[in-house]
Parts: sequence; structure tokens; C-alpha cells
Amino acid sequence: MNRLFSLKKGQEGQATVEFALLLPIFLLLLLGIIEMGFIFKDYIVVSHGAREGARRAALGKTDAEICQVVLDSLTVSQPELVQIVIDPTEGSREKGEPTTVTVIYPHHLIIPVPSGVIPNPITLQGKMTTRIEKGG
Repeated sequence: MNRLFSLKKGQEGQATVEFALLLPIFLLLLLGIIEMGFIFKDYIVVSHGAREGARRAALGKTDAEICQVVLDSLTVSQPELVQIVIDPTEGSREKGEPTTVTVIYPHHLIIPVPSGVIPNPITLQGKMTTRIEKGG
């Protein structure tokens, strides 16, 4: 018998017990990393939507056209939850003045986390301000 790989008496199940103790922690870390990836992806998408909307607002488009461009640029899982805030409103925009487009999206967590630790949903917000080039 190879003495290099022999186990001492009473150590046959030690590796199994260690694995059982560390597996939940490892899975929690892995799922947390995956969840953070989803949150970051949605934040980038929401910020991009705000930029696209602000660019259209700078070109003198209507609120409906701005909202449609923002919704078309989003690739979130629940687009019906997106809120778009345009300030100032369509009737009070003037050339040379700033306009702000804010896109708000509640990202619902996939992993179950107590709400005292991390709020569910996490509200992601993208905001962009540009100067109006046309219209007014």
C-alpha cells in the first residue's frame, strides 16, 4: 500500500465535511458575482437610453419621439417598468437652454437576498443633460 496517500484513522470523511461547509459560501459568492454582472449591464443600458433620449431632445424632437427612442434603445428584461422623465417639457424648451432626460429602471434581483441587506428592486438611473440645438 502506498503510504503517501494513506489516511489516518478517522479522517475518511473530513474532505466531504469541509466541502459541505464551504459549498454554500462558494455558491453565494458565485451567484453574487453573476447578479452584479446583470446589475451593471442594466445600468449601462439605462445610461445609454438616457444619452440617446438627450441627443434627440437636443435635435428638437417631441416628447413622444424621445420616449420612443429611449425605449427602442433599451434591452432590459421588463421594459414596461421603465420611467422616462424629460425636463423641461416639450412646450417650454428653447434653443440654447439645457434639457435633461432621466431614465429610471427598477432591477429585480434574481438571487434571494433579505431586503435588510440589499433592497429589492434596486433602482437604476441614467441621467443626461444637453443643450437644445434646434426648435424652440
